[in-house]
Formats: sequence, structure tokens, C-alpha cells
Amino acid sequence: MDRKHPLGTLYPKLWTPDYERLESAVRVGILSNSTSVVVSGKPRIGKSSAKKLIEERLDVIAGEPAVMIYLKWDNVTKTEVKLFHRFLLSQIGHKYRSATGDYLDYRDKFVRAVEIQCIEKDADLVVFVIDDAHLVKPIEFDWMHAIYNYIIEAGLRMFSILIGQPKLTETIRMLKAENRDEIIGRFMRNSFSFHGLRSEQELFSVLAWFDERSEYPAGSGQPYPATIVSQAFENNFRFQQLSPSIWKAYTNKLDLAVQELPAGNGMSMAIFHSILKLICLELELIDSPDMTVPDGLVESTVNSLVQNLK
Repeated sequence: MDRKHPLGTLYPKLWTPDYERLESAVRVGILSNSTSVVVSGKPRIGKSSAKKLIEERLDVIAGEPAVMIYLKWDNVTKTEVKLFHRFLLSQIGHKYRSATGDYLDYRDKFVRAVEIQCIEKDADLVVFVIDDAHLVKPIEFDWMHAIYNYIIEAGLRMFSILIGQPKLTETIRMLKAENRDEIIGRFMRNSFSFHGLRSEQELFSVLAWFDERSEYPAGSGQPYPATIVSQAFENNFRFQQLSPSIWKAYTNKLDLAVQELPAGNGMSMAIFHSILKLICLELELIDSPDMTVPDGLVESTVNSLVQNLK
């Protein structure tokens, strides 16, 4: 497998039902002049992959040119407003030396940097994606709210996507209990959770995307499998036909005699990615026009990867 192939990356771009819901929520939110979407879920459930797809497809989703500002939050409390604005500048790669050392100078530099990106792209829509948003403290939301106001005053529109672990829902509940309507209205207007792959049908839908709608190399029009098992793929082999055996092996390994997994506890995208990658590596070695999947390959692959999940 080509080292640059998406399956070789840590967080490959993979379409999922969870991602489809997120994309739809973002599109509707932007078109209806709403302000935000919040998505929460367990680690490795597919949020990072979704972020990559949002970034790649942002102009299509928005229906217009848009600038994405990606902020990867950390767990260091920014106890001073000056440190907060320096953090924002560092996240966009800005050299934040200040002549005055005043936080207002840092704030103005950040807003100006956003304006410049919009001018360069001829866009007036800014989409802030805050990753690990469960780490954002209430005071930091207050400071972000001020940034929002300055972005609007600059003549731009702002939409926020907050991505975090389940703890993020606790933050939302706390802010609602404190009647922090201005924060809820700006950053937490619409929220839902990522669940992972919860049924064989959802697994099939992801593999169908892998077979038919993915693309590598970029601009080639070729789906991912065409560069891995080119001969078999040319002769109509498709990975989606493996969905029953993958799902059966996964649920059998976890002793789950169910058709649909509980909300929030589906197959994580980390597990799915690892299963798919290992199967691809094995099949790549035996690629041929009449290739058949060796007996036991799917079951042994799944068992080796989920043995510690029970």
C-alpha cells in the first residue's frame, strides 16, 4: 500500500452516518443563519476523521467560499485574557509579538488575521472548529464570545463547530443551569453525539462509500480500493461484500447477540480503520482478477484487534 494512501494515516477521511448527520447540521445551520453545532463522542469514535472531511468540503457544505479557523484546545487553563489571546494567535501560526503587551493588541491581531484570510479567499463566512472543546473553561467561552462580537463587527459572519468528548455535554448542562444564554446561543445552538457504527447496515454504507465514492490519488476519480487490489477491483470485487462477515465477527467477539449496538457504543472508527487496513494489506498480497478472500481472514483480523474490548 502506498505510504501516502489515506488508510495509512492515523485519522483517514472516511464517510460515516455520523459524519453525514454532522455535515447536514452544519449546512442547515449556515443556510438558516444559525450560529453553531456541537458534536460529542468517545475518543476514536470518528470525530477527527469528520473534521478532515468538513475542512475538505467546507465550501461545498456552506454553498459559498468560507474560511476555516481550526483551534485545537489544550488543558492548560488560560487564567489571563492576555494568555488566551496569545493562545488563539499561536493556533493560527501567527507570530504574536506585541509592541504594547496589551491583550487588546493580541485580540486585534487575531481578528485582523482572520479578516486577511477572508479577503484572500473573497469570503465573508468564518467557520471556527474547536477541537477538544470539552477542555474549554466557562471563562474561555466568555472570551470567545467577545471574539465572536469583534468578528461580526468586522463585517464577517461566524459559525462554530465544537468537537469534544462526552464531558462537553456536562459543560452545556452547567451553562444552561446558570442561564448563560449568550454562550449557549452563540456556541451550543444544536448538539448531538457520535455513536460509531451501530449496525451491519451502517458498516455496509461506509464500505460502499469506500468502494464507490472515496478518491485517491486526489483528482484521479479512483476510489481507495483501486490502488490496493486493482486487478480484483477491476473484476468487480467490492469490500462492501465483507460487511456481513466483519459485523458477525465483531459482535461474536464481544458476545453481542444484537442487530444494533447501543447509542454511543458502536464500533469505533479506530477499530474499523484498523480492521479495514489489515484486511487490505492481506488482500493486496494476493490481488488477482479471480481473488477470493481466504477463509478465516476476516474473523482472525477482527479477533486480533478487539480482544481487549470485552
